[in-house]
Amino acid sequence: LMWAVIAPVLALGRGPFLTSFGRSADLTKGNRLRVLALLLLCILVMAAMVVANVVLGFVDPALGLVVGSGLISGVPSALVGVGVTVLYFQLKRIKDQSAA
Repeated sequence: LMWAVIAPVLALGRGPFLTSFGRSADLTKGNRLRVLALLLLCILVMAAMVVANVVLGFVDPALGLVVGSGLISGVPSALVGVGVTVLYFQLKRIKDQSAA
């Protein structure tokens, strides 16, 4: 959980690679329950998509394969990417407000 925002920290941050781990841990400190909640929400959405794909596969196997492969591969990637980036900016805002 402490390295949940390591990707945005690496992409947007300045400094050496190894210091990004500390920065991510610093940003999530005090907010790890929120990070866990977001992670659990992502897992629930992905599980719902898998169940929907299984049901769709029973109704029409060809459609289930085509739609399901797009859902199972594309949507979770976008969800996690956007979620982690938004989480990074929210944590940064919270940290900046507490420092001021």
